[in-house]
Amino acid sequence: MVLTLQFFSTTKTATEEEKVPCNHFIIIRGSSNVNEFEFVNFNARISSNSSSKKWDQEIRIPISSFEGPNKYMINDFQQLLKASQYPYIKIKIQHQDLLSGKAQSINTVSPAIITIAGISKNIELPLQISRCDQTGFVVQGDLELKLTDFFIQPPEKVFGAVRVHDKVFITFAIRFKPEQLLTQNESP
Repeated sequence: MVLTLQFFSTTKTATEEEKVPCNHFIIIRGSSNVNEFEFVNFNARISSNSSSKKWDQEIRIPISSFEGPNKYMINDFQQLLKASQYPYIKIKIQHQDLLSGKAQSINTVSPAIITIAGISKNIELPLQISRCDQTGFVVQGDLELKLTDFFIQPPEKVFGAVRVHDKVFITFAIRFKPEQLLTQNESP
């Protein structure tokens, strides 16, 4: 199963100020040997533990909030990720420097912990942190994982004729509002 977890954000130009909100959403794309599928989630939750120039963020993605092609695929997806026992996918981004001064974006690598189906893995997560209009930041990153790294056996259906692929590709863009980030590093 190739799952692609994507958090997207749209940014506004001055002329789009009222048309396009600078929000995030999550798309999980998967594939098997016979098809591809997609799940969408608009309900990521963010927890913050910030200090003067660094911040920790935990992104909690409720598995039950995903919408998909049909109820059977959503049910299979929720069972695969053991949603009844572990209702969230969690990504904890640790000790990340904030943008300072007038910088519009930075590229960095941050230690992170990703938890799927109750299994946590330490990773190094490449990130891009960008200003999002006048009211916040967008944190973006990409990551490739295997389901089996989280002790999730890629499922088979129809007596093995349909096999879900093992690789998971995670791409995200999450918007953080000023009240979620400490921006005091711009002060002396």
